[in-house]
Order: sequence, then C-alpha cells, then structure tokens
Amino acid sequence: MIDFQRDFCEVDGYAYKFSGNINWVKPILPKAKQLLDFARKNKILIVHTREGCKADLSDCDKFRLARSKRAGAEIGSKGPMGRLLIRGEYGQDIINLLKPIKGEQVLDKSSYGAFATTNLKSIL
Repeated sequence: MIDFQRDFCEVDGYAYKFSGNINWVKPILPKAKQLLDFARKNKILIVHTREGCKADLSDCDKFRLARSKRAGAEIGSKGPMGRLLIRGEYGQDIINLLKPIKGEQVLDKSSYGAFATTNLKSIL
C-alpha cells in the first residue's frame, strides 16, 4: 500500500496544496480498500509505505525541495495537518480507511521509491 497518506489523499494535504486537485485519488481509494481487505482475509503480506522527510529536512532532496517551494507547497512548511510531508506529522500518517493493523509493516521513506531508503527488499 504505497503512500496512502493524508498529505496525498485529503484536501488539506501536500498534494492538494501542490496541485489544487486530488480528484485523481478518489476512485483509487475504494479499490485499495478492497485489495487490502482481500490481502488481510487471505493472510497475504501487507506493507504500507509513508513518504516523508526528517523534521530537519536532512534527507530531503534539494531539487525536490526547490520544486515543492516553486509550487507553493514547500516540504516542511506548515499546513493544516502539520508540516507538509514531515515524519510524525498528522498529514504524513496513513488515512483512516487504509490504516495499518497489528502485524502489518509500515515503512517510512524520504524518496519516491520504496526500495531506495527502506529495508523493503529484505522484508520481501
């Protein structure tokens, strides 16, 4: 389950502030929930990822930070759900519809790729 965070899936989050539109995510959510329910029922390994940077932005790519600033949604800036795309902030957490349950892996990553800055390969 890749990056189903408030910052990407809700109106007050990073994606909305960046683009002004999150309509693209609405049709995906029920399908993701259906897939998650199926995996849980059939005891399939479930891994959730959350994209976000450290509070001091030391792991945030400079080009990405500059791009977010130009778009008016600077990573680390204050938003209605806390600092945008910062680990531990309310907006960086997974939406209630797809919330992980006990036993499911949750990996935090500071890049787009789930393998680049996590131990996903060893989990799989």
